[in-house]
Amino acid sequence: MVDVQKDCHDDTVRFRIGGPHRGAIRGSSWHREYDHPGKQGARMRSHRDIRIMAVVAVAAVWAASAMAFPKLADSTKRSCATCHSAVAGGAGLTEAGKAYKADATKVPAANVEGANYVSSNKCKTCHLKEYKSWLETPHAKGLATLSAVSAEKAAEIATKLGVKLEGAADKSEACLQCHVTGHGQPGGYPGADSTKTAGLSGVTCENCHGPGSAHVAAAKEAKKAAINGKIGENFCKQCHTPTMSPKFDHAIYVAKGLHAKKVTE
Repeated sequence: MVDVQKDCHDDTVRFRIGGPHRGAIRGSSWHREYDHPGKQGARMRSHRDIRIMAVVAVAAVWAASAMAFPKLADSTKRSCATCHSAVAGGAGLTEAGKAYKADATKVPAANVEGANYVSSNKCKTCHLKEYKSWLETPHAKGLATLSAVSAEKAAEIATKLGVKLEGAADKSEACLQCHVTGHGQPGGYPGADSTKTAGLSGVTCENCHGPGSAHVAAAKEAKKAAINGKIGENFCKQCHTPTMSPKFDHAIYVAKGLHAKKVTE
């Protein structure tokens, strides 16, 4: 939350940063600057304005990330269909989704039943070329990365991110959010058996395209509407944060691609 106030009586500007949501700047503090005559006053007003603009810029970045799916879904266990008009997510929003986008404190009260996660084992039956090329990317090794990291390194990263590490990294909820698919969601990681769990380990197809059960069950002409084919930058930045991916450039990733693409796409 950013609150900017102007006191008309003494030309004082106050602004506060704070917010209860993940991704918000923690804490709350008030800052004051006074207008003084002459050059000193001009300098102080200039510094004050710069600080206010910086606060607003930070707030804009936070607001953009706060409305994206992964963090909300993981923390509340709400389905994609709760906020999105399509069961697997996407640009279209329900009334609850629009309200949350406008005000991140308005988390949808009730879950809407949507699609379930089916694992990459299902995806590859029709999208084998994409699946094979995805296997060569770091996303495919998302969970393996956690399993290989040392306890010391995991603790260092957790401290940097400000999250609580519970046990080994590959068992900690704070880490699994960005390293497996459908964490804690219907049909998501961990799977009902070892085969399905393996198909949900790592940043798989459904981690980006949304849960696929409705897509799998849909008639051919309705399949595209039942999956999220267009992934926005804010979605990616839920995990590719400045702390974890300081060199992340969405345009470069899109141009490079994370798997082979059909010519018709």
